[in-house]
Amino acid sequence: LEDERNENVALKRETQGLTEARNNLEKAQQRLCHEIQVKEALVCSLEGQLLAAKKQIDKLEQELKRLEAELERSQRASTPTECQLHLTPTKIYPGCSALSRPNE
Repeated sequence: LEDERNENVALKRETQGLTEARNNLEKAQQRLCHEIQVKEALVCSLEGQLLAAKKQIDKLEQELKRLEAELERSQRASTPTECQLHLTPTKIYPGCSALSRPNE
């Protein structure tokens, strides 16, 4: 009879330990699900920012093309000896006094 009681106590302890372990796993699962939801929301937000940045880049590229075409038309209209501009992808270097400002 005492052996049965000891076995019963041991089984109750084991059951309690397993219940606690299950509860801890459920809490961990809930925490991980929440973290995933937060990260998915962040990804969604970043994708929106990326899309907006791409649209802004497209607008700026179009504006650059427009300005380059306008510059080219302006250069064709002026006499070649009067003014010559050297273009690089990032800067415009005026090569004549008519378009450049005095040294500042």
